[in-house]
Amino acid sequence: MNNIADQLAALATRAPASLVESVLLATGSGRFYSTVAGPTGDLLIGFSRAGIYAVAPVAEEARFLDEHTLESVPPIRAELPASIGRKVAAAIRSGKVGDLPIDLSSLSEFQQAVLRKTAEIPPGQLRPYGWIAREIGKPGATRAVG
Repeated sequence: MNNIADQLAALATRAPASLVESVLLATGSGRFYSTVAGPTGDLLIGFSRAGIYAVAPVAEEARFLDEHTLESVPPIRAELPASIGRKVAAAIRSGKVGDLPIDLSSLSEFQQAVLRKTAEIPPGQLRPYGWIAREIGKPGATRAVG
């Protein structure tokens, strides 16, 4: 009996390190980050299955990891998925977000509403904080919008 257990144990192999990343990304459970060349230097791109949740200069990596650690689990360094990578490259070239997937899930409903309304403002135009507050149905929240 021990001989069979030994034989089975000899068949065991370690899963590749990338398996954890793949499983977390595929299930939407993980938060990841990668480095890309930006217009003024290398950037950290935080991403999840839902899209990009953060961008920061590489020089701020320690702060980035600290700010984006959830339940004591820091983001995992991983390759940027090709689909997101192409969109990041296009956004950097054009200077426009375009169809870049953005993950706002870590923000409150209020913060999400503010950012969505702000994204509707055409390039080159300005709106006062009070306008955004009124547009999202929170006319008394001008200061919070700011």
